[in-house]
Amino acid sequence: MKSADLDPFRPPWAERRRRIPAACLWWFGAYLIWSMMWIVSKPEPPPPEAPLWAEVAASMVEVTPPLSYQIHALLRPLAKVIGIVVLLFLAMWAAFAACFKTFERVYGEGGVNYYLHEPGRVKPLLLGNDRAEWCFALNTIPEEGLNSLEEWQRRWSAAGATIINGYKRQVSGAEMHCLICDRRIDTAPDHGEGWWARNSAEPGPYCLARFRLGGICTAHGPGTYDLVRV
Repeated sequence: MKSADLDPFRPPWAERRRRIPAACLWWFGAYLIWSMMWIVSKPEPPPPEAPLWAEVAASMVEVTPPLSYQIHALLRPLAKVIGIVVLLFLAMWAAFAACFKTFERVYGEGGVNYYLHEPGRVKPLLLGNDRAEWCFALNTIPEEGLNSLEEWQRRWSAAGATIINGYKRQVSGAEMHCLICDRRIDTAPDHGEGWWARNSAEPGPYCLARFRLGGICTAHGPGTYDLVRV
């Protein structure tokens, strides 16, 4: 079984999609640092070589600053504007990320993992995953004798056993059974063909989606859950 700190139910394409905003954020942060350094490090024009007084009096020509300084003076206001825009973007991104975490907690693609904590066991057992609009993914652990819902029920009903979800909330056995067996939505979501293929899914009972057999899914349960092996 994989580590309980990982989310084995999140599809690989979802992980790749999460890396794109993170990469953009790093690039914008690097640009922000560069633009701030650009604004602060305004170069002073080098003093022109002192001409002879006779030549100054004769020509009265104004000394022109170097071309590099002229370019810097021209682009410096633009760098200020871009820096402010980047700061606003980062602030909006931080607010969006906070809202997205709250949204994902309820409706997220990765769902919520549930773990069984038993006395004397350091590492909890991954019980399964609850994803909105999906059948419950009930994990099987043959080496622990956990191959069915009934076996899981016996384990979580034992003295001292507790169920904790991914948000550190304790769940009772009755609530856990309801999450697994009493799932339904009224209207099937309008998923395209590409969505079913990307998620290795197929239509399930009560308008829910469920994993296709093969891969992590070893069997379809008699109700609104699938038996998976992760």
